Amino acid sequence: MAPVPGARHDAESNTDWWVAKLDANVARDRDTDRRLADAGWTVIRAWEHEDPAEVADRVEHVVRGGGRTRS
Repeated sequence: MAPVPGARHDAESNTDWWVAKLDANVARDRDTDRRLADAGWTVIRAWEHEDPAEVADRVEHVVRGGGRTRS
């Protein structure tokens, strides 16, 4: 199972590699968010473990002019 974004899971093996990989993924995602926002896009990140209805509510909030979301 893939790690939950924002959470640290203690890998049973190769811990240093996993920590570096997750840190790099977070940095990449933040850079991508910044680049998209600079280009005028609104970034809404949804993860497979999230409730689809909650994701839809976030999207609707932004589309209706409610501003940015936490993701």
